[in-house]
Amino acid sequence: MRHWISFAVAIVALTACKAKDSPSTATTSGPASPTTAALPVADPIADDVNNYTLDMDKMNKWMKAVKGFAVEARTDSAAADAASLDAGVPIREKIAKLEANPTARKILGAAGISARDYAMTTTTYIQAGMIASLMKTQPGFKVPFGQNMANIAFINVHGAEIKASMKRIEAEMQ
Repeated sequence: MRHWISFAVAIVALTACKAKDSPSTATTSGPASPTTAALPVADPIADDVNNYTLDMDKMNKWMKAVKGFAVEARTDSAAADAASLDAGVPIREKIAKLEANPTARKILGAAGISARDYAMTTTTYIQAGMIASLMKTQPGFKVPFGQNMANIAFINVHGAEIKASMKRIEAEMQ
């Protein structure tokens, strides 16, 4: 069980890093022409993650969903696949994969969290956690532009509480 959660966290960490490299969702201004047409709606990118605000309500729902996925993954490989949040898959596809899986929908519904909030909470939590950790362990670490400092502060205040809750979940799963 511990390995499944660690694996999920590692995959999501890669997703958070990948989001920074995604194309912008901005559109061009002026009349549309072959060279100034609006760009297609893209995957949520760094700005979307940075503007997504963590709170304990979201984290509690997310942890309940993580536990639900861990339980179902023991016997349902499709649920495990839906929850994997592979780094190479755009967030919109991850959300669609969760929404298309009946077991995932059941787990998310029972946890009171949407597929989008599950994916965004996961990505935002990992990203803010990485930045908070780097700030603590590397003197003079320069926070990348645009990071949501409220999320980093949230991790600094509630990180131990979240880790303790995750440990309780792991213990319950064994």
